[in-house]
Amino acid sequence: MAVPVAAQPDLSFFRAVHRKTRSDLARYVRAVERATELDRATRLRPLARWARGFAHELVHHRVREDEILFPALRDRVPAVACVLADIAVHQDAIDGLLARWPAVAERLADPAAPFEAAKAEAVDLARSLQDHVLRRFDLEDAEILPVLAANFGGAEYDALVARAERHRPGRAFAIPWSVDAVEPGDRRQLLARATPEVRLVWKLHQGRYERLVTAAFSDA
Repeated sequence: MAVPVAAQPDLSFFRAVHRKTRSDLARYVRAVERATELDRATRLRPLARWARGFAHELVHHRVREDEILFPALRDRVPAVACVLADIAVHQDAIDGLLARWPAVAERLADPAAPFEAAKAEAVDLARSLQDHVLRRFDLEDAEILPVLAANFGGAEYDALVARAERHRPGRAFAIPWSVDAVEPGDRRQLLARATPEVRLVWKLHQGRYERLVTAAFSDA
């Protein structure tokens, strides 16, 4: 039986994370496409640190969905299995790219590595990662999120998300990044609903995160 609309989960943050991921991947692709060897003295080192942090966030996104949310949905609505199989194809490619990404980004920043080869490798990885993530998100947005909303109550969904958040890696990057994903006017409310630990991490690391973003994407 479908969940009444009034009782359905609030997926606005889920969708906000998807929007920010799409935007940041596009921004990263532009940053590496425009990279010059002179950038190794300025923005490419912080860009590599940003890539490492964002890779952690994408890994956590996969764990939250593929190990917790989507298995629960498949148990309740077996018909989604075909779409989840299509998503898994893209995720296999994403996993391989994420495993390589930190090292590829570091080579682009490394003055000892031949620049043109490092740039070509970085651009290829960035474009491939963007393509597979966007294809995955397109399937989720169109085929999975409406089914999730119609078949889980808000309390059930919140419990699954809380379970996924217990062991989140890279919080110094991920929490400021997540807060940045929502509209500025909604951030106060988001933080008010967060745990004291999350609010503390945000307070301690927000400024550092903002400086990293500025340094990584300056002149890009």
